[in-house]
Amino acid sequence: MPWSRKISKGVAAPAVAEIDANPSAELPATAPYMPKIPGGLNWSARKIETAQWGADNPYQPTIPGEGGIGALKIVLWLGLGLLAVAGLVKGAQVILVEPEHASPGGPSGAEQKPQPSAAASSAVNAAVLFEQAKMSLHGEQGRTKDAAEAVRLFRASAEQGHAGAQFALGGLFAKGNGVPQDHEQAGAWFLKAAIQGHAGAQNSFGFLYSQGLGVQRDSAEALRWFRAAADQNHISALYNVGVMHASGLVGDIDHAEAANWYRKAAERGYAKAQFRLGEYYYRGTGVGQDFDPAATWIRKAAENGYAQAQNRLGDLYGLGHGVEKDFASAYMWYEIAMAGGAENARGNRDLMADQLTAREITDAAKRAREWLAANGK
Repeated sequence: MPWSRKISKGVAAPAVAEIDANPSAELPATAPYMPKIPGGLNWSARKIETAQWGADNPYQPTIPGEGGIGALKIVLWLGLGLLAVAGLVKGAQVILVEPEHASPGGPSGAEQKPQPSAAASSAVNAAVLFEQAKMSLHGEQGRTKDAAEAVRLFRASAEQGHAGAQFALGGLFAKGNGVPQDHEQAGAWFLKAAIQGHAGAQNSFGFLYSQGLGVQRDSAEALRWFRAAADQNHISALYNVGVMHASGLVGDIDHAEAANWYRKAAERGYAKAQFRLGEYYYRGTGVGQDFDPAATWIRKAAENGYAQAQNRLGDLYGLGHGVEKDFASAYMWYEIAMAGGAENARGNRDLMADQLTAREITDAAKRAREWLAANGK
């Protein structure tokens, strides 16, 4: 019997759980859109309590600025150089002191060395603590991997107003890494960074509202914070705005609007959004039905490692929709999707095997292994 794969005609609205809490984002300079602070919850006035250090947790949140010395590190080390001249650096610790002044009995007209301002010294100190915290969190630069020590350093930096540290500390509270899990504490720190325009914190704060974690669920408030981050092109927030419109969590379901936001994230390489946009094209939901762009976007998501898309790409090869029909390639992508844990991938692969010779199966399986090896799977 010729192989036939049934693909449902409807598009189920994404569940709330599909909203992405991915916190990775660079610290923006400004926030074009800033939601009002939810005064009823008094987040801005909430006291940040001293946490009891907890056991380590294997989860490591994404901390912005990893992987190379960027502009921040250059400014940081220039600042350290100034502090070293002023006698403010002792060993590995940066000690903030009052600027030195010439004694009253000093030589008349003695030249005064310029001293860094208190604000500049505090900013440099916070940046140094932030860098040290990342090293402790990931066990880099000779430091022992120690989540509790990372929390201590992030907290010290965050209390000096460092937005990246506030965001990172919120992430550790959200996951219970180095501290007991506490979504209220996570929200309090996310908010501090979000107010400063940190896109990752805005997205994460919106996520707490969308899920009702540490706060009463409020989809409208979640969307406002997602929009704040999305307006800065935070890739996960762009996707989340699409999910909110596709789910009907704020007003009526609007697939056309969802497609617009999915496209913004997809064009920036976000695999989930690429898959969603490809599905929209396949079904003709929110956009005109067209198998060619459907296959293009689903392939992009599959090549980016998204297992659901890999499974669907196998379907497209089996049906010849948007690609030339190729049972061997279908088998290969099902095999890859199965390695990624995609639901139904094993059953699809086994059905496809009925259409292939033993030699074709062997070759397709080899291609799958080679793809997985080349892509670090």
